[in-house]
Order: sequence, then C-alpha cells, then structure tokens
Amino acid sequence: MKKLLIIMFLLCLNGCALFSENEKIETPVVKKINIDQVLLEDCGDLLPLTNPKSFNDILIVTKDNTALYYSCKEKHKALANILKKSYE
Repeated sequence: MKKLLIIMFLLCLNGCALFSENEKIETPVVKKINIDQVLLEDCGDLLPLTNPKSFNDILIVTKDNTALYYSCKEKHKALANILKKSYE
C-alpha cells in the first residue's frame, strides 16, 4: 500500500511538469561601444624599491608609485563610466 501511495505521489509531481510551458530565453544584445584605446591599456608595473640609500629614496619611489596608481585608477573609473552610460 505504501508503494502504491509513493508511486501516485510521484506521478502527480511529474504531471505538473508535463503541462508547463517552456519559456524561450533570449540572449542579451551586445551593443558596440567605441572605447578609447588609452583606457584599454594595462596599468604599468609599480616601481621596485632597490637599494635605498636614504629615507628620501624611499619617499621618491613611494611618490612615483602613488602617481602610477592614481593614473590607473582614473583610467579604470573612466572606462567604468563609459560602460555604465552605454547600458542605461
């Protein structure tokens, strides 16, 4: 009796799936975006600290690395803004 009850339950669950409609999934349309090639360049490598002779040498390398970081940050921010505006 338990087996018959389980079989009937499984048939009921399967029956619900038979009559459902399959929805078509549409692929997203990709827009062509003109992006400046400067924004697509890789960020430069940070300068290594090799043989610092004084604290001033450390500060100079840190200053140069900070400038490299901020230029890369600005390029990435501009690229992100272009992409956001294109999909609004």
